[in-house]
Amino acid sequence: MSSQPSFDEIAHARAGDPETSFIAAESVDVKANRRLVVLALHSLLQSSGEPQIAPDISKKAEELGNAEHPNKKIRYGDSTMRSRLPELKRKGYVEVVDRDGRVKDSSRPFSRYRLTQQGVRLAEQLRRKDME
Repeated sequence: MSSQPSFDEIAHARAGDPETSFIAAESVDVKANRRLVVLALHSLLQSSGEPQIAPDISKKAEELGNAEHPNKKIRYGDSTMRSRLPELKRKGYVEVVDRDGRVKDSSRPFSRYRLTQQGVRLAEQLRRKDME
């Protein structure tokens, strides 16, 4: 197993999207986004022990990103999570536990996520690297 996480670093726009979507996709730091999502989910799981929903992961990722870069406003919207969580799932770092998650004032169920063993190892590796 490689000592470095293998993250693709290119965001994609769909073929039919307007040119502005392609320009925006070029500005996305996918590797940094995935890193913060993994660290956020790891932190939430450590504190609660429960699988997490995307809005809570987004909030924690923003918190971590803003703590790391206080002069840069980090924002993680729904579209970021809709992209990053499935990518991390395909790579084997995250799994969907169930669709029992709820958000206040919404009757819609949310998928709940947790890190796989591979995801936990990655989070620990990223934390060690951050401490260097």
